[in-house]
Amino acid sequence: MTHLRLAFQILSLSLSLTFMEGQAQVNGIVTSQANGKPVAGADVFINKTSISSMTDEFGQFQLEKIPTGITEIVAYKKGSQLYRAPMRIQEGRSYNLKLELAPEQKKVKGKSNPEAMAQFKSELLGEVPIPSHITLLNENQIQIKTENNQYLLMSPGPIQVDYPLLGYRINCYLSSTSFVDLRDAALRYEEQIGTNINQNIAFERQRLRLFQGSLRHWYMSLVAGRTTKEGFSMEDTQKLPVNDSSLVTAAASPGYYKVKLDRPIIVKYKKSQLEIVESTLSASSTVDVNKLGIMINPKIVHVEGNMETNGLATQLPLDYKPLAGDVESSFAEALKHFYEKVYAHTDKPYYYPGEPLWFKVYLNYYHADWRDSLSTVLHMEIISSEQKVVLQKMLKIENGVAHGDFILPDSMKEGYYFLRGFTNLRRNFGDEGLFTKPFLVLNILDKIDPSEQKAPVDEPSFKIVANKPEYQTRDEIKLSFDLRDGDGNPVASDLSVSVTDGAQVIAVPESTSIIRDFPIKGEGIGKIDELKYRIERGVSFYAQFLNNRGKGERTQLSFVQWKTGDVMSAQTGDDGSFWQTGLQFTDSATFSYKSDKATGSPYGKVKILPREIPKLQIPESLPELRVIKSNTIQRIISEYEVPKDRHLLETVEVRATRINSTDVGNTKRRTYGRADHVLTAKNLNLAYPNLLLSLVGKVPGLQVNPTTGSIYFSRAGSSSLTLPTGPMVTIN
Repeated sequence: MTHLRLAFQILSLSLSLTFMEGQAQVNGIVTSQANGKPVAGADVFINKTSISSMTDEFGQFQLEKIPTGITEIVAYKKGSQLYRAPMRIQEGRSYNLKLELAPEQKKVKGKSNPEAMAQFKSELLGEVPIPSHITLLNENQIQIKTENNQYLLMSPGPIQVDYPLLGYRINCYLSSTSFVDLRDAALRYEEQIGTNINQNIAFERQRLRLFQGSLRHWYMSLVAGRTTKEGFSMEDTQKLPVNDSSLVTAAASPGYYKVKLDRPIIVKYKKSQLEIVESTLSASSTVDVNKLGIMINPKIVHVEGNMETNGLATQLPLDYKPLAGDVESSFAEALKHFYEKVYAHTDKPYYYPGEPLWFKVYLNYYHADWRDSLSTVLHMEIISSEQKVVLQKMLKIENGVAHGDFILPDSMKEGYYFLRGFTNLRRNFGDEGLFTKPFLVLNILDKIDPSEQKAPVDEPSFKIVANKPEYQTRDEIKLSFDLRDGDGNPVASDLSVSVTDGAQVIAVPESTSIIRDFPIKGEGIGKIDELKYRIERGVSFYAQFLNNRGKGERTQLSFVQWKTGDVMSAQTGDDGSFWQTGLQFTDSATFSYKSDKATGSPYGKVKILPREIPKLQIPESLPELRVIKSNTIQRIISEYEVPKDRHLLETVEVRATRINSTDVGNTKRRTYGRADHVLTAKNLNLAYPNLLLSLVGKVPGLQVNPTTGSIYFSRAGSSSLTLPTGPMVTIN
């Protein structure tokens, strides 16, 4: 093992069949059953969907846009048992859960069986005409055998399946003990983003082909009474037609229907003018299904023919939703859903060296419902006029908001600088549109001409009202804020207020305005045909894997984060390049990594690639402010920089002189000062078993009691024995 140190929502298409379903939210915390502490880095997801979350350092998670109905919530963390529990999701509800992970069960021992592995792989993936369409990513790490007609899994962790034809990566979670039916596996889908629009269109066309004529498509059409319009026809074994209403009745559970399949029903689907596929359906009892085509009791249904499920190769996540419209035009419009716009509010219009620059950042979205599926990482930079990044940091975006500060260096030269904020995803629409705000850094002895002050622009829809017209020293100030829409109705809002000393900070015009620069104008979004820059869901990095010859190479990498023990994986390209995101840490973290080509010894190395810095787009004109030279320091040192009980020193100059190494007794060489007596080895009687005893008679007045181990000086009737501390004896 070697070490590495680091300081989509999918676009879908549609049939003519459209639907709207209620959604809900699940929040919660994952704790350890062993000690009750929060569990960070646990995967929490809705089974057989792409709705997932990873717990933060406090064990908290949040799942959004969960379809209503009966579902299953799953949680997993390496070293713990797989947690699974059914849930009934009601429309518009918000649920707060506490999940407990039990310690991992005793692992099954034994030797992996090749025949069992081949059978398991075939059953899991299904019949794959072209093997590269769906593959096991970590096949070399899977240890499995069969016993008493059961599979015994001996390797912990999820089984990772890559389905590049559909643009999915599937994590398959199984019990660490025995299991029989692979349909019982918990599945977490990860939606992949194509490198360009053509690849995304190809993903959606393949998904649509798999969905059309499927069992879920038929159920959705059946409960909506649209089987004929959707291309289905039904008959019984006597070739007599069967209509929708004879099979469907309302169920007791809200949002569910009962489908009667007590006799075999032959379902035909017209895939094209020349191709009709056929399936035979029957069930041991009534099937409960919702309008999304999702069954509560799928195991009671017997399917033969085209609709028969054949491993993961024939499955789509349950949250896959075809949308209306042509594929190409849908994608051109849908790519706009990834548009994010940044606006930063700063506490002042100009600064002095050494001051903090406080800011709060708001993100606006082309499609507000996508907010929680997009970026959670904000990049903030301060750039000089020479287009050099002076300061930079990454901040976490929560609910479309981020906030932070920069401490401007004392050595910062006067002149214009630029505060820039952006997300990696936003760069797809052009670096020229990134939020950039110029600000002036003044010389510590300069100040802005008071004549530059401009009255603030009054915004009729927003009012700030103080509780008093004027205040005395130490009076309590209360402000109330009132924001209304164009019709005069109150509006819920997230605000930031900067309070400054009007005598110290002149209110000058600024080049940015939240009224003007925050709204998104459709015509201002550039047309794009690919997403080159990806969504960041945590700390991210680009890297390259190099083999032992220093050449880039395709490989499967496994990562382990030292402190948390989290396990991640990455598939590199042909040149060894890969991208990793979703890492949750601050400051720095250490990882171990291993290539699947390593056999018994470390193989290759990972090279971190530098982050691409967007080119600065300098405004055509910068604000011109008159500056007055002053003989006094203008910067006010605030209490949060220097507390009241501290004194700020003037400049302190420290001088030093080289020490003469031959001066053994020189006080300057010793942190404890000059010694009263210095003895060398030649002055000591080394025959004594106790080194302290050899000091007696060598140092005037030194007394050593071998019984008590006490050391003291005794001179002229007085003694140091009663002092709080005795003499110090050191040995070099």
